[in-house]
Amino acid sequence: MPATTLVFGGVLDRFPDLKMLLAHGEGYTPYGVARMDKVAGALPGDFDGTMNPPFGPDDGFSQEMPPSDYLGRFYYDCCTYDGSVLRFLIDTVGIDRVVLGTDYPAPMFLHDPVDWVRGLPELSDAEKEAILIDNSNRLLEM
Repeated sequence: MPATTLVFGGVLDRFPDLKMLLAHGEGYTPYGVARMDKVAGALPGDFDGTMNPPFGPDDGFSQEMPPSDYLGRFYYDCCTYDGSVLRFLIDTVGIDRVVLGTDYPAPMFLHDPVDWVRGLPELSDAEKEAILIDNSNRLLEM
C-alpha cells in the first residue's frame, strides 16, 4: 500500500509536484479509502473542518487533507485483470488518473493489454482512448 504510506507520511504535502504511478490499480487503496479517512478522523461525523484522528495528535500521521482527497494526486495502471474492478477504480479516482499497464515481466502479465482494454464492455470508447493514449501523454508531458 504505497499510497497509504505516502499520504499518511505527508510526502505528497512536502512534494506537491511529485507524480506517482501506482501498479495494479493500487490494490486495496481505492476500496479502503473510507477506512483511511476514518483513521485520519476525516469521515463525516468525525470531521468538523479539522481532522480529529482517533489515536491522538502524536499518532505519526502528518497529512494536511483527508486521505480521500489525495487519490487524485496519483496515477494508476489499469492492470486489474477484471473489467468490473477497473470500472470501480475509474469511478473512484477518475478516468483521468488511469493509464495502460501490462504487469510485465511478471509471468502472468497481460499479453495484449491494448486489446484487453479495447475489449472491455464496462468502458466507453472515450474512456478507452483516455487509458490508452491521453492520460499517458499528459503524465509524460508529451
